[in-house]
Amino acid sequence: MTHDYNIFVSTFNCGKAFPFDDASHAEAVVRSLIPSQMTHDVYALGFQELVPIWEGSFPKLVEARLLELSKAVLTRLEAVSHGRGYQLVGSNSVGAVGLLVYAASDIAASNVLKAGVKLGMFYSGLKGAAAVKVTFSDKDNQEVYDTFTFVSAHLAANEGSENLERRIADYASIVQQLKADFGQFPDSHTVFFGDFNFRVNRQEEADIRYTESQVIGRLLASSEELGANRKAGKIFQEFEEAEVTFPPTYKYLLSVTESAYSPKRQPSWCDRILYKKYNGSVKVEGYTSVARTAPLRFTDHQAVTLSITVPHVAQAARARSGSITAHQPARQPVQLWMGNVADTIIGYCCWINASYGLLGSVVSASVCLWVLYVAVRATLT
Repeated sequence: MTHDYNIFVSTFNCGKAFPFDDASHAEAVVRSLIPSQMTHDVYALGFQELVPIWEGSFPKLVEARLLELSKAVLTRLEAVSHGRGYQLVGSNSVGAVGLLVYAASDIAASNVLKAGVKLGMFYSGLKGAAAVKVTFSDKDNQEVYDTFTFVSAHLAANEGSENLERRIADYASIVQQLKADFGQFPDSHTVFFGDFNFRVNRQEEADIRYTESQVIGRLLASSEELGANRKAGKIFQEFEEAEVTFPPTYKYLLSVTESAYSPKRQPSWCDRILYKKYNGSVKVEGYTSVARTAPLRFTDHQAVTLSITVPHVAQAARARSGSITAHQPARQPVQLWMGNVADTIIGYCCWINASYGLLGSVVSASVCLWVLYVAVRATLT
């Protein structure tokens, strides 16, 4: 192979409803995400809200779900690879954020590192990022190698200036922690993707046609938070994004025969993929949203994919192998403890709620309030 790498990246917020219990439906979702038109050297698939909240509070459950999903992904890759073959080289999760990374069988993968950052309420994993860093080389010439960092993230939700600032702070926390764990981004290829939750910050007319290129261009240029804050130098300073030509990816009505947006939210480009800036040539093969066919209508988000060819980047040194525990950036030990406690409480309370309905909701809410009160008092004393 040449020293260029053709990379495929997808991001998909599954709305806590991925159809794990229906194998044929799950396979149809994977077929929709992974195209058959061309094969790639590396695939990185990111997911947000992959599982219900209660499952996301228990890492072992999420890990099992990711491995289950990975089998369907490998089956799909084998079907479209024309005999090339693929291997899972890394998987990671934080809360309900998941990440799967694959490489072709003729590529050697080594020095795999995993890291995570928790950014949710009470320092929990309700929001955050999962990352995998891996070194790739040609199996016939491992003296020339490239290191890639893939980051799947879910940032603070909802509209308004306060939530915008939380998203910017979430991004800064992720970058700070990953640079501490992995080293500076200039030492590796980096792709940052997920449900970033940046919104169109003004209400448009109900009958606006979001599929029209002029409408897309106007909104992105005048009213879209991510673009405006990138221009202001507040976020993704080291990254760039291919041209966005697809309609907003959120918020869709569920289970309707046609793609229609919910009137409760201003349609926005929440789901994005950015890559580290290069001095050399970069070829974008495609940056698009995935059509909301029947298998994908279980969520109010639209999946987004990027296909890109990147050049060889000289490396200073190879990374070590290992796994890094999910961090709450710059937290004191008691706050780290609170994050773990919050995850446990959220997990069990949401499980009770899902299992026992209204009575469960009352009991779980009472337990949550009492334990959080105790935790806050412990923090202040």
